[in-house]
Amino acid sequence: MVKNYVEGKYTKIPYGTILAILNPLVYFLSPIDIFPDFLPFAGYLDDMAVMELSMKMVKTDIEAYDEWRRSQGRI
Repeated sequence: MVKNYVEGKYTKIPYGTILAILNPLVYFLSPIDIFPDFLPFAGYLDDMAVMELSMKMVKTDIEAYDEWRRSQGRI
């Protein structure tokens, strides 16, 4: 989706969706965490929560992109 957006092939992505997709990446790479990753289980729990929240935010946009991709003959 991001690749097609950057290439200008699919431009129907709202800016909020792009931010929601990039947010987990920035959070994972950031040295600041709610729970540090060295803590067993809890260290990755906040990472999973950020990913789940982001996925819920972009679900409908991903489905719309998937429909567009299928209509272009890309499976």
